Amino acid sequence: MGPEEIFDAIDAHDGSMDGHITYQNVENAVAAYAEEHGLEAPENLEEIKKAVRDFLAAADENGDGVVTKEELGLAIFHAIDQDGDEHWSWKELSEALHWLAEQAGTELVEGWEKHVKPGFDEVAGKDGLVSIPEIAAAVRKHGVPNFQKLFKNHPDNKKEVQVTDEADKTVFDALLEEAQSDDGITPDELIAMTKHFAKAHGVKLPPGWEEEAKKVHAAADANGDGSVGPVELVESIFAAFDHSEPKEKLTLKEVSQAIHWLSKQLGKPLKKGWKKMVAVGFKAADANNDGVVSMEEFKDAVAEHGLPIEELFK
Repeated sequence: MGPEEIFDAIDAHDGSMDGHITYQNVENAVAAYAEEHGLEAPENLEEIKKAVRDFLAAADENGDGVVTKEELGLAIFHAIDQDGDEHWSWKELSEALHWLAEQAGTELVEGWEKHVKPGFDEVAGKDGLVSIPEIAAAVRKHGVPNFQKLFKNHPDNKKEVQVTDEADKTVFDALLEEAQSDDGITPDELIAMTKHFAKAHGVKLPPGWEEEAKKVHAAADANGDGSVGPVELVESIFAAFDHSEPKEKLTLKEVSQAIHWLSKQLGKPLKKGWKKMVAVGFKAADANNDGVVSMEEFKDAVAEHGLPIEELFK
């Protein structure tokens, strides 16, 4: 149950509809979530209840008996800020995530750092520390991260990632699933997935394609750890589109040219009206309506809608 789910669940059980958090709201929300997901109460339930009461009491800074979301957010921040310097260090966040996993009776997935550290570094900047205003700005821009997805017992991490022939699974869907796995996308996995989709979609691969696939993988592997994670995957796709000035800004022309090139490489003709479909998607991704799509806008659009390029092919 991630932060956004917690807030949504508490809101759903806020009998007074005033947006404030009480212990009863929390207990009702957790009980409903457990029933919905078939979760059994842990043996130390009473200890957990007491811990929640104590935490909410400490978070209630003005002593009015209820906790606002702002007070809860500050309480969470200070719980992680172990040295009290009003900043999070990477060590503090790392220790907090390990503690959360332990409380949930599980461990963090292998390689979890490569999913979290790049985002932390981006928010922290040169000083390597994250302040409350910096966290607030990041949440406004990207939303509240669901750290529970880093836990081994999260449903997404219990499923073996497989490439299937399901009609609703695009190449990007499968690549992203594999990128989010413990070991990301390795060169061998990229080659195997390419073979699978070439066979599934009737595409004849040209001579020397395996060496080209390895070069593509090496270019996408920004940190050189031998695997491609989800951020590296999306950034490498953006870079493949972004081949003219201004750099780090996609134009509609660049995207259209890239899709036309891909159509020729795959030997798959494009549907009638494909340019209009691309233009509609491009406009939706251009959040600030400046006529170009930045890396952040591209990431946001991909996170929300995926990258259904196959829908453009006949």
